[in-house]
Amino acid sequence: MAGQLADSWAQHGRRRNGHWPAGGRLRLDGFTYGGIGGDQPATVQQRLAWIRSQYRQGPSGRWAGFAPQPYEQLATVHRQPGRDSDARTISIARRADLRRYGDLARYQRAANWLLDKTIKYGYQTWRAAAGLVAVYVIFLVASVIAQHHGLMIPAGNITGLHPVPVATRCMADYPCFYPAGYAIDVVIPIVNVHQADNWGPNGHAPWGWAWATATWLATGLGWALATLLVAGYTGLARQQ
Repeated sequence: MAGQLADSWAQHGRRRNGHWPAGGRLRLDGFTYGGIGGDQPATVQQRLAWIRSQYRQGPSGRWAGFAPQPYEQLATVHRQPGRDSDARTISIARRADLRRYGDLARYQRAANWLLDKTIKYGYQTWRAAAGLVAVYVIFLVASVIAQHHGLMIPAGNITGLHPVPVATRCMADYPCFYPAGYAIDVVIPIVNVHQADNWGPNGHAPWGWAWATATWLATGLGWALATLLVAGYTGLARQQ
């Protein structure tokens, strides 16, 4: 344990690891320090490269030596003086490096990659919210087009109704079709404004199969993005 880590990165161009051992000869797991000093302190990216220099690649191509503690220690030291942005960068890097250098099963790597590319492990949850809004707007525009091209038909009970309800015209005895409400029912999970109960895709129309497929895809994306949003907002995605 060190009270303060004071090393020099002035010759970073010549010694890319700040004079620390490289090539897998460095061991940082368990090394703790209360702060970072020195006349030429390393940047966050240099410190991350410093941590990564302890990993060793075996003959099989697999990496060894990954440990979360050096990242957590570095993030703590940056968070204490209020450098929260740097601490988040380090926390994101720790999770991404687990995929690159850690011993994960394929499904774990896939889940890690998904969290990285979507919500940055819960540190950029707004990405899921923005994606959900984007899917809703795109599907809303598509619903307006479908409304005027015979791609929407009544999904409820229309027995005895003459004429048969159509999406482009309101009738007194059947709910009107509203593209905004239909997009909510299809894209936004749990919320139900009952448009999808009364209207659905016309699979028999030209390109009806494509519209039905787009509806299923929009529902799937809506659920996936909403799940990521909840996981990021509740902190579930940040757990160890």
